[in-house]
Amino acid sequence: MICKIVLTHLVGSGGNEPSSSTSSSSSSSSSSPSGEGSSLEEEFLSLTPATQEYYSEVHLALSGSELKSSFAATIADPAVISYSRLMEVYEKSDVDPEGYLYDIYSDAFRHAPSEGWSGNNAKEGDGLNREHVIPKSYFGSLSPMYSDAYSVVPADGYSNLRRSNYPYGEVLDATYETSNGSKLGSNVYPGYSGTVFEVGDEWKGDIARIHFYFVTCYEAEMGSSGWEEYALFDYSSPLGLSSWATDMFLEWAREDPISDRERERNEKVFGVQGNRNPYVDFPTLAEEVFGAADAA
Repeated sequence: MICKIVLTHLVGSGGNEPSSSTSSSSSSSSSSPSGEGSSLEEEFLSLTPATQEYYSEVHLALSGSELKSSFAATIADPAVISYSRLMEVYEKSDVDPEGYLYDIYSDAFRHAPSEGWSGNNAKEGDGLNREHVIPKSYFGSLSPMYSDAYSVVPADGYSNLRRSNYPYGEVLDATYETSNGSKLGSNVYPGYSGTVFEVGDEWKGDIARIHFYFVTCYEAEMGSSGWEEYALFDYSSPLGLSSWATDMFLEWAREDPISDRERERNEKVFGVQGNRNPYVDFPTLAEEVFGAADAA
């Protein structure tokens, strides 16, 4: 309670929270994270009282892998729903202002939530799949990650088939390209030379923050029985990502900042499975964790 009063004083009468919210926050029984004065603390103060309460046990004064683990303790063990019911989540979390589902791989056809879920993926635009951004083959189709709505998203079925289980990367000479600029081909990003799939520019930051979330939420499970080697992951690292993937995803996150679409999705998925993607709530968190000097 005392810590919440201190936060109220820091915000002041001209701060981000209205006086009624400040009063409610002051009466809370939770304590605020440590690290007052940091960018993360300022971002914490800009969150709603309910979201502050959710993150109240995180130690924001930490950095690198220790900060990642502190967030993991809060966001782990999501109450995911079944894979077959994910469409129910997408009807809330992935519908654009005109009533169509967002598609991370293609602009070929616009699908309403009640249609377009098809196994007939002969060409781009035939239908949508529930796409595992981190291919399920690399974590043995284990739960809860198998149906985690943060990392399983709507995507064009044919483009998804072409992506297969290749890691993400950057492509110069594409062997296949979708209508929204996603590409398949050899990776040109330093550190890996295999075949990769590059998403269009408007989705790069989203994909990066999904990976940051995944290696944080599931840091305790990564590399255990049933998991296979994945070019983007390094199971021996406390960060969970390979060095080249860390550099690339940080670049993608900087070039494609958090959007209102991502913030809205974060709220809707939180309402279903009870955990949040902190890399959407805290704009500087990715740098504090994966860009920290001691991160490796």
